Amino acid sequence: MKYSRILIFALVIVMVVTLVSSLARFAFTPKPGPTPTPTAQPTPTPIAGYLVHIDEANGFTISYPEDWDKIPEESYVGGVLIAYSSYSDCGGSFQSLNVGQSELPQPTSVHALFEQEKAYLATLEGYAPVSEETLTLDGMPIIKHVYTLARNEVTMEIMEALIVEGTTVWFIACECAASCWSAYEPTFDTIVSTFHLLR
Repeated sequence: MKYSRILIFALVIVMVVTLVSSLARFAFTPKPGPTPTPTAQPTPTPIAGYLVHIDEANGFTISYPEDWDKIPEESYVGGVLIAYSSYSDCGGSFQSLNVGQSELPQPTSVHALFEQEKAYLATLEGYAPVSEETLTLDGMPIIKHVYTLARNEVTMEIMEALIVEGTTVWFIACECAASCWSAYEPTFDTIVSTFHLLR
C-alpha cells in the first residue's frame, strides 16, 4: 500500500511539473501510443461564440472560443492532447487551454490526487492558491482549482480541473495574465463545463 502511494505521488509530481512547464512554454509533443477509438456519440450542443473540438481517438469533446487558434500538435508534451490559445492586449500575454491525460498505476479518488497535487504546487516559487471547488462534470466528481503562478516576471492565473476515471486522469487547464482574470474567468468556466467523455 505504501509503495502504491509513493507511485501515485510520483505520478502527480510528474503530471503537475509537465502541466506547468507546458503552459509556460507552449512546447507540446504528441501523446505516445494509440488509443482505441470509442463508438460515435452525438455532437454536443453548440454554444454561441464557441467551436467544439471532437477527439474521437482520445474519447472526449470540449468547446473553445471561436477566435482561438489551435497550437500545432507536434509541439505538445506531457500528455497534452489538445491546446488552443489567443493573444490579448489585456496583460500583453496569451490565454490558453490545454486538455491532457495520464495514467495512474492504480485507481484513486480525485480528492486524493488533488491533495497530492496541492502539496507539490505548494513547493513551487510564486504559487498562491485562489480557490478550489468540487463539482460534478459529465457525471463524475471533479475538482476545479484556481491558483496564481509567477512566471517570467508575469503573474499568471490558472484554472485547472482534475477528473479521474478509474486509472485515467484528465486535466483541463486554462490560463491568462492574473491582471486579466475577471475578463477571462467566465470563458474558462464555459470551457471546463463543456468537457465531455465519449463513452
